[in-house]
Amino acid sequence: MTRDKRDRERLLLDFHLDRIGDEDREWIEAELLRDAEFRTKSDRLGDALRPLDYFTPATQPTGLADRVLRAIEQRRLAKDVDADASTSRSGLATGEGYQPRLRFRMREILAVAASIALLVAVALPAVGNLRSRVRRTMCASNLGSISRGVALYQQASAGSLPFAGLVREAAWLPGAARSRPLASNSRHVYRLVKLSFAEPKDFVCPADHDGQPMRADELADYDDFAGPNNVSYASLNLAGEHPNTRPPTPIAYMSDANPLFVNGRFDAKVDPSKANSRNHPRAAGQSVLYLDGSVRWLTSPVYGAKRDNLWLAGDRRAYVGIEIPVSDDDAFLIPGCPAEGRAESVRSLQ
Repeated sequence: MTRDKRDRERLLLDFHLDRIGDEDREWIEAELLRDAEFRTKSDRLGDALRPLDYFTPATQPTGLADRVLRAIEQRRLAKDVDADASTSRSGLATGEGYQPRLRFRMREILAVAASIALLVAVALPAVGNLRSRVRRTMCASNLGSISRGVALYQQASAGSLPFAGLVREAAWLPGAARSRPLASNSRHVYRLVKLSFAEPKDFVCPADHDGQPMRADELADYDDFAGPNNVSYASLNLAGEHPNTRPPTPIAYMSDANPLFVNGRFDAKVDPSKANSRNHPRAAGQSVLYLDGSVRWLTSPVYGAKRDNLWLAGDRRAYVGIEIPVSDDDAFLIPGCPAEGRAESVRSLQ
């Protein structure tokens, strides 16, 4: 199918609202990769749709519409009885016939009320689902931007992934291993921001209401994100073997937040075989960026022919913050826990 610029303008909104077919989606994604001006327009549209993230429709009780309609009908019958009685008394006094004008107007009002009740019961959940789709699409767009940044970084670094170096005897989770210095895993992907291969806003998921991109004027002063609210995504643990960048099945590199870790602590109550990221509770899944550059939506943390789990180092079920991937193709995505990312603080640990 032949398409032009008018087609992509028309399809861009549908792309953001997740109302687009697979063929058109692939074409729009290719256009976003090819045309920087079109990417800017897409980002602006995403910003315009962002207010949907902050609208939380109230949960409607089961059977609300039926109960409202029954109440309206009972009210109408009561009004009819009152009106008939009043008309009878008036007719006896004046001899004039009954004029059903008031009853007709009341029915109009009740019909409008019934329509509003149905709109509340049906439309608000749809708005919530629309908001969820918008956030999911914008999240995938963020990871797509990071993917392009990784590709540019690799071109400038002989194919190497963003890497900030190892800190000996360090933990990547604060508090759990108190005798060790903290070296947040997010230091590695922060290089994309510091070296201008990606934007700070790319690392904040639209579904993360506490998320806040770092300011451009503070980037040079840091070797890691300034705080946990500056990075919403989990990334591949680089403290172990160098990851295999060309395995038979692409390895996950980044994803929505790992649900096993909350506020820098491991939560043993979470079942890692079933848990999806908390970033998208309504959508029940997570966006995942793979080392081959693709971004996919997974409704389970388990993926690929090996049935690898995004959240685990091998099959390990308990963590203190020093664990590493068990092999070069083990996707073990861990949170960024930057307690204090200023450059002098990080260097003091190395």
